[in-house]
Amino acid sequence: MLFDDYFGVFFLLTFAYLIGSLPTAFFAVYFIKGSSGIRSGKIAGAYSVKNTIGLIPSLFVFLMDFFKGFLPIITATYMFSAEITMILTLSLLLIIGHNWSIFLKLSGGRGIAISLGTLLGLHLWQEVTILVILFGLIGKYIIHKDSALWVFWGIMVLPALLLFFERGLSFVIFGICLGFLLFVKRLFGDGKILDIRHCNWRVLTSRVVWDRDIVSKEQWRKKSG
Repeated sequence: MLFDDYFGVFFLLTFAYLIGSLPTAFFAVYFIKGSSGIRSGKIAGAYSVKNTIGLIPSLFVFLMDFFKGFLPIITATYMFSAEITMILTLSLLLIIGHNWSIFLKLSGGRGIAISLGTLLGLHLWQEVTILVILFGLIGKYIIHKDSALWVFWGIMVLPALLLFFERGLSFVIFGICLGFLLFVKRLFGDGKILDIRHCNWRVLTSRVVWDRDIVSKEQWRKKSG
């Protein structure tokens, strides 16, 4: 068995990270616009693809990132009969690879699409359905249109949902670790360093909740542009 020796485990964990690291957004922009599209900005996820080459390619990238998380977990579950601890570890490594890709000098996307893929690969349909309806549909399209806020609440609520549906301690720990990874990505992005000496809690809070340095999305776009 692949999981009966340390080399096999190391190989699988490394392979999961490399699969997660595949820069689908980078490939999409390079295929459509060439090097000029890549030079125009940092291309790491579906959102950056939307800003660079449009909505349809960004949806394609979102699906590719989704299956980048879904298919490896399904394969490890049914083809290799991996134990749940191993599968959960693979899920986290897929997300780490996407967020800090070795092919993009440890930069990457925010990890939302690939996280959804891993969650469905883990058969967490009830949790994902509640998150999508409550935050993706009702929250974004009825209460407030800023998706960054609802991603924040989704990350916060996931461990509670895993506990509510009695998935077990390993899944709850997985949910907490997943939230930690996504929050770290929001805090530091691809090199945004916090000024710890001055404890800029306003910026820190804004990054965690709104995924930007200031609350106003319009002002942030002007500042970033």
